[in-house]
Amino acid sequence: MPQSKTKKTKKNILNTSMKLFGENGFYNTSVKDIANAGNISTGLLYNYFDNKDDLLKNIFIEGSYKIKETFETMDSQSTNLQIFIVNIFEVLRKNSKLWKLMHTIKMQKDLVKIFKTELDDITNYIVDILTEYLENKNVKDPKKEALLLFATIDGVSNHYLINKNYPIEQVIKLLISKYK
Repeated sequence: MPQSKTKKTKKNILNTSMKLFGENGFYNTSVKDIANAGNISTGLLYNYFDNKDDLLKNIFIEGSYKIKETFETMDSQSTNLQIFIVNIFEVLRKNSKLWKLMHTIKMQKDLVKIFKTELDDITNYIVDILTEYLENKNVKDPKKEALLLFATIDGVSNHYLINKNYPIEQVIKLLISKYK
């Protein structure tokens, strides 16, 4: 079923904003920049969102749901850590604009204050899934190991998002070899 024009316009605004916020940062992106890049008027943008903060909040909330949905589909009962790690990086590739925005938010102190609770919730959610997974693999100190694995994945993700030539496949293989 085709999307309504309203849904298409809102999706265009959200996607354009996510891209620009991720590339330029929140404070370096104006409403006019978003409207121009999305081929809409600023007035039309304001029909959907009160201001730039409201726009970022909507993106963040929608992105948080997508991240949680993605991890919910991963089988923490699986004994194949290789598949689990590969899936995590596949999610990164498929949602690179969203992940880039999340990393950008984490690097802007004022935005971290605004989204601290939500960022902590996402981090804890992912660490809990990794902990459960590592518990099922009988890993010693699964919580600490999950924190280390999450930090490693987060750092690798950051490098991948800012450097198109980052050797992601080689790093994934190395990471998998660490958890065999």
